[in-house]
Amino acid sequence: MVPKIVIDPGHGGDDPGALGADSLKEKDLNLAVALKVRALLARRSLIGCLLTRADDSNPELLQRSTIANADPANVLFVSVHHNAAGDPSARGAELYYQYRSPDSAALAAIMQRQLSVHLGLPWRKTTFRLNSAGTSDYYSVLRNTRCPSVLAELGFVTCPEEAALLRDPSFQDRAAVALTLAIEDWMHCVWRGV
Repeated sequence: MVPKIVIDPGHGGDDPGALGADSLKEKDLNLAVALKVRALLARRSLIGCLLTRADDSNPELLQRSTIANADPANVLFVSVHHNAAGDPSARGAELYYQYRSPDSAALAAIMQRQLSVHLGLPWRKTTFRLNSAGTSDYYSVLRNTRCPSVLAELGFVTCPEEAALLRDPSFQDRAAVALTLAIEDWMHCVWRGV
């Protein structure tokens, strides 16, 4: 059984996610990075990759978790997002992880190192997320996914300097490399028990 990583490009369809200047939509950035991660994993490793969406669709939050939970070969869930704030000076990357999973915490630590090296953005925080009982907030994908899971916020679309970076395909490439290396490191160190 080939282990598979589930990559979840947040938002999509009629849900654009965070909005930045010049019609910058989070959903488009999320999908662009997720597609690059899938391509890198296909070229670099024996790890399979499944996307919760590969186009401009918007699966329900519970459906995203259901995709991850459907196959025991799915060993990891990574939700890709970009941030927004009312303050245009807010910037940097951050990670949330599934609070009940030591493997999620280990992945978040590995991913923080890789993103810090490759993105060159200020680091805001790495923390677990305690969800409300409902399914309305997008952190519910962490609570409802049984395999280890993280949610990465790769920068702020509302910060003009970061928005320019986030649009740049070479920055998206760097983000995809960082996520891919973190996944591979985690697979080697944690999932394989090395």
